[in-house]
Amino acid sequence: MRTGADLVQTQSASVTRAGDAVKRAALRSNLRALADMFIDPQSVELIRNANNRGAGIGVGDALGRSVAEAGGTLYGH
Repeated sequence: MRTGADLVQTQSASVTRAGDAVKRAALRSNLRALADMFIDPQSVELIRNANNRGAGIGVGDALGRSVAEAGGTLYGH
C-alpha cells in the first residue's frame, strides 16, 4: 500500500519530468529558429534585428519555470 509520502514523491517526480520536457521542447524550437536564421538569404538582417530586440523569455521557458517552482512549493523540494 502506498503512503502519503510515496504519493507526494511520485507526483513531484512527474512535475519535474514535465518541466524537463517543456525545457527540451523550448530548446529545440530555439535551436531550429537559430539555424533557420543562419541559412536564410537575409541572415545578416535577421541576426541584427534579433540582437536589437534583446533576449526575451519564451513561453516554454516561462512554463517550465512555473512548473518547477510550483512543484517545489507544493511538494517541499
